[in-house]
Amino acid sequence: VTVSVLYWQLHSEQKSKPQSMAARFYYSAAQTGARTLLTGTEATIGPWSPKLQHGGPPCALLARAIEAEASKAGLPFVARLTVAFFRPVKVAARLEVEAVPIRVGSKVAHFEAKLFAVGGDNGGDDRVELLRATALSARSGSVGPLAPEPEAQRLVPPSPPTDAMEPMFKASQSFGYADHLETKCAKGTHGKGPTEMWCRVRHPLVEGEGPATPLQRALIWVDSAGGMSHYVNMHETSFVNADLTLNLIRPMQGEWCCMRARTDLSGPTGQGLATAELWDTEGFFGRVSQQQVLESRM
Repeated sequence: VTVSVLYWQLHSEQKSKPQSMAARFYYSAAQTGARTLLTGTEATIGPWSPKLQHGGPPCALLARAIEAEASKAGLPFVARLTVAFFRPVKVAARLEVEAVPIRVGSKVAHFEAKLFAVGGDNGGDDRVELLRATALSARSGSVGPLAPEPEAQRLVPPSPPTDAMEPMFKASQSFGYADHLETKCAKGTHGKGPTEMWCRVRHPLVEGEGPATPLQRALIWVDSAGGMSHYVNMHETSFVNADLTLNLIRPMQGEWCCMRARTDLSGPTGQGLATAELWDTEGFFGRVSQQQVLESRM
């Protein structure tokens, strides 16, 4: 979804609307045979419009479906997941997810998942594809001690989350998605370049299910990499996050995930790349990247 010059105005509009705190990101809107349609709660509302979802929760829905298929294949660790954003996801939309294996081997398996809006504004059963994901799951098991990591490659862990750290957004900048995450800024400032931010997801992904899995929690959060580390003047330039790729070397441990995010931009090509290291309280566990397309508003 394109960043708008009305960004902070929309924050204020959403803050003034009466909202009950949701205990989940999605609830079951309809059940027809084996089909389950889901609809977002206010916890999915993004910063661009009170009618549109943040990109994180829909990505987590795709991961939920892929994890189910990966478990059936006997290769439950999802090591890579790429999401292509085709259309914005409306908060009120009835959503359906489909996932299928593409190829299952003894060491790795490939999957595809699609997120559809069902019925549109006029009801019915017509489906429009909104997001599509491909994923790689891999055999996971100890290979014994490895050679020491080269000194030049070693990363400095972020400061652990503390109560003294400021949240990502102030109360006056609040919106549904941000209200349902607990965030703590370890370094930098949101929207002003490189930033380190811890996050804890407060609620289950889907009503009636247990806590979100580590992969689902990571995806709810990591779509924020580009938004928190951008540095464009939004009155002059807008940008679209066109996709998201998450690579993991192990599952996230514990409740807290830190992104050490940065955005690199090219004026001549109108392209941007947001990247982030992913950390938990045990150490480094992966990276995320987002391709951005810039557009001048002048």
